[in-house]
Amino acid sequence: MTFVGKCGPRFLAMPLLILLAVFFSGCETLGLDTEKVQVSPSAVHRAPVKKSSAKDEKVTPVSAAFDPSGRLWRVTIDDSRVYVDSSADRGVTFTERVVLNPTGQKVRANSEDRPGIAVSGEKIYVTWAADASQPWTVYFAYSADGGLTFSPPTQVSDQAATSRNYLGMPLLDAKGVAHFFWHDERDKNGKENGGSLFHAAQEQPEPVTPEAHRIMRATCECCRIAAALDRDGTPVLFTRFVYPIAERDHGLMRMTSDGKGWSSWRVTDDNWELKACPEHGPALSIGPDGRYHVAWFTQGKTRQGLFYAWSDDAGKRFSRFMPFGNAKALAGHPAVLSLGSRVALAWQEFDGKKTRVRVMHSYDGGERWSAPMLAGEANGKADYPFLLGDGQHIYLSWNSPAGYSLTVLN
Repeated sequence: MTFVGKCGPRFLAMPLLILLAVFFSGCETLGLDTEKVQVSPSAVHRAPVKKSSAKDEKVTPVSAAFDPSGRLWRVTIDDSRVYVDSSADRGVTFTERVVLNPTGQKVRANSEDRPGIAVSGEKIYVTWAADASQPWTVYFAYSADGGLTFSPPTQVSDQAATSRNYLGMPLLDAKGVAHFFWHDERDKNGKENGGSLFHAAQEQPEPVTPEAHRIMRATCECCRIAAALDRDGTPVLFTRFVYPIAERDHGLMRMTSDGKGWSSWRVTDDNWELKACPEHGPALSIGPDGRYHVAWFTQGKTRQGLFYAWSDDAGKRFSRFMPFGNAKALAGHPAVLSLGSRVALAWQEFDGKKTRVRVMHSYDGGERWSAPMLAGEANGKADYPFLLGDGQHIYLSWNSPAGYSLTVLN
C-alpha cells in the first residue's frame, strides 16, 4: 500500500464554491403527528429509498446510525413524510418504514440541514427542521423501547413560535441523556456576523420541549455542527466560528465537568474572511483511544481546500494540517471516523457531470494515509457521504440517484 501525505491541488475558486452550494441545496414537504407510532418489525423490503434520475432536482438526504447490537437505523424523507426503518443485515433489507409525522407539514431538508438520528441502547432520537407558526423549527421524536414505538413530534426550541431554529442534531451520551444542538435566531440583532448556537438536554424521554441554553454567540449561521462523545461520555463539538473581522475558522467546544457550561477554543488559523456563510460544515471523530480527528474545508488566506488533523490532548494541540482531495474537482463535505488505529476519511468531488465519493485509510491512527480511492459514483448530484462504525468495521453511508447504499470500507 502506498502512503501519502498530500492528495492533489489545494485551491478552489470562490465562484465555483458558491455554484456548488446552490447546486446541492433543496427542500422537501413533510408532516406532523399527534399519536404514538407503532412499528411492525417483521416486514422487510428492498430499495426503500426512492431512486431518482440524473435530471431530478433533488436527492433526498439520508442519515443513519448503528445501535450496540449492530442493527442499522435510518431516517429518510419522501414527499411529505419523515420515516425511520432498520436493517439487521447491513442494509441488504430493511424493516417496514415508520412514519413519524403522518399529518403533513413543510420540512426543511437538504444535505447541510438534514434530519438527524442518534441511537444508544433502547433509545432512538430523530430530529428534523419544519415550518411552524414561523419558518424553520426543529422537531424531535423518540423511541424508548428499541424502536417498537415512537413519540409524537415535539419542538426542540422553547421559543419556536417566535424565532427560527434550524441545523439541529441529536446526541446520546453514555448515561442515555439526549442532547440537542441547533442554530437559533432568538437574539439576532442584525449587527453581528454569525448566529447563536443553542443546547438542550433531556435525561428521560418525554414529549416535552426541554430547557434551552445558548452556548455560543458567534457561530457560522449556515454550517452544520459536528459532534462526538469523548471517552468519558462528555459531548464535544467542532464547528465553524465567526471571529473578529468576520473570519470563519473552526473551533472546538466541550461541556464542562458539571454539565452546566461549555469551554471553547480556536483550532484552525486559515483566516477565511467572508461576509457570507459557506454552508460547509466540518467533521469530528473521537476514537476509543481518545485521539481527536477533525476534517474541514476552507478558502482562507493561509490555506485553501480540505484538511485533516489529529490531537492527543483533547484538542488543545493538533498535528500538522494535512491537505487532501482534488480541489480542481470541487472536493468538499468531508467525513472522518476513527475506530482507534483504523481511521477513514471520505469526501465528495464533482466535475460538472458526475459526483464521486473518494476515501482514504489510515491504519496507524492518522499518522500515514493510503492514496485516495473511488468509493462511489453518480450521474449528477448526490447526498453528502457519511462514515458509520459498528465497533468492528467502518462503512460508507451514501444516498445517490441510484438509491441508498451502505458499503464496508475496512
